[in-house]
Amino acid sequence: MKRAVVFAHYDKDNLVDDYVIYYLKSLKEISDEIIFVSDCTFLENKNLLDGLVSHIIVEKHNEYDFGSYKRGYSYLKEKLADFDEIIFANDSCYGPFCSLNKIFDEMEQKDCDFWGITKNNFGYRKNLSDIMGWRPHVQSYFIVFKKNVFLSKVFDDFIK
Repeated sequence: MKRAVVFAHYDKDNLVDDYVIYYLKSLKEISDEIIFVSDCTFLENKNLLDGLVSHIIVEKHNEYDFGSYKRGYSYLKEKLADFDEIIFANDSCYGPFCSLNKIFDEMEQKDCDFWGITKNNFGYRKNLSDIMGWRPHVQSYFIVFKKNVFLSKVFDDFIK
């Protein structure tokens, strides 16, 4: 299985923290390419990413994780067909605390178009008087898309 990771990063001090390096090392074990996209003006210690990531994009865009995902996806656009899965992950969590290989081995056996690490059963409603409600969704801090999804026009239009 050939995988690419688009990793969304932000740090108010323009740093890559140790926990991010740890996370990237774990992602490197299950992927062939990591695109590191930072929503910063510059990275003070960018050299820590040497040998871990394939490409670095540092650009203040103020579009949160999906702004970084969009930029990484656009960078990969010409070679998307080379991959079986694309992973969108961000630096908002610590870990992993177990091998990602085990999780990916299990998920390879499942018939699905995409999956994520966490399903959240609650979310915001459009009606402001009823803020929280039953709105199941996959959390976007770690989501995996199969080729039939990320090569589709619908996905391309969405991510743009």
